[in-house]
Amino acid sequence: MERSARKLRIEEIKKELDYKESQFWEDSPHHDMKISALRKELAELKEEEADASPFSLKNISKFIDSLFGDGK
Repeated sequence: MERSARKLRIEEIKKELDYKESQFWEDSPHHDMKISALRKELAELKEEEADASPFSLKNISKFIDSLFGDGK
């Protein structure tokens, strides 16, 4: 997913979660499953966003390996 689209989706999910979690009177398995699915999607998108950063541990590690790698 493109970075701008991912950021937009993260904001949409946050708003939807705020709304869904505020519906405390709604006590049904479907409601709980929807919240759980939104939380999971949000966590995955945030992880993708962190990995896309040039300063993520993953990318810094790749850079260091490219500088000091054993010539692979």
